[in-house]
Amino acid sequence: DTSVLFLGRLEYRRNVAQGHALFASADYYRAEQTLVKTINLQAYSLQMGAALRRGRHFLAPTLVFDHALLAQSSFLRARGVDLRYEHKVGKRGDLYVQLRDVYQDYVKNAVVPTADERDGIQVDLMSGGDYILGPTMRIGAGYTHSWKHAQRHYNAFERNGVSVNHVWLLGRGTFLLSNGVLNYDNFNQPDAALSAKERRDTTWRASATYGVPLTLLHPKLQDLLLAFTYEYYQALSTVENFAYTNNKIGTLLTYKFDLGF
Repeated sequence: DTSVLFLGRLEYRRNVAQGHALFASADYYRAEQTLVKTINLQAYSLQMGAALRRGRHFLAPTLVFDHALLAQSSFLRARGVDLRYEHKVGKRGDLYVQLRDVYQDYVKNAVVPTADERDGIQVDLMSGGDYILGPTMRIGAGYTHSWKHAQRHYNAFERNGVSVNHVWLLGRGTFLLSNGVLNYDNFNQPDAALSAKERRDTTWRASATYGVPLTLLHPKLQDLLLAFTYEYYQALSTVENFAYTNNKIGTLLTYKFDLGF
């Protein structure tokens, strides 16, 4: 299949004291499929919080709200809090710990009539760090532990995941972003309607994005960026219904501007 993607972001930030700021943001994502219209996706995300910095310490408490629509019908509303702490180590390193706690309210629709069976809290505890290798390279790694509660226990799971990422500035505004994620999900109980087997999913995703500013073509295009992405995704499961692979190739044109007021 192919799809057309649209992404938009508005962000407001106001410095209130030395090293401290208040912020709010709104994100919009839309994917319109060419063939399989039942997986057309829209998502709205709102965030509001504070960025508190003192010396080597950084703390960001945030309120979050997400609303996703599947095939033009409401599918998920999630609301909760996010708390991130960062600590700078030396001149090149950063360590972080992040806790995200949201209540996921799923809405039944024609595509997923049993969606509300997934209702429940999801807690994600993340930790990791980044290290600057030099003027043009940075690497990072992270670990995630998640707990997903649900009305039906066969939709509840515990997740352990690891991730790695690499940023490479290639010169003249071009860059290469690479990342990989490996997750292992252990579900609470089997879904008897599908299989008596205990469900265990292992998923991994690898992607690379090459970006080039269009100012290389003409100075008046300085706020436009063209990016090319390849992503490979594989899901392995003890229940065959949930095992599949996917290859994705995409290109994205972005425009960014700032308003001062």
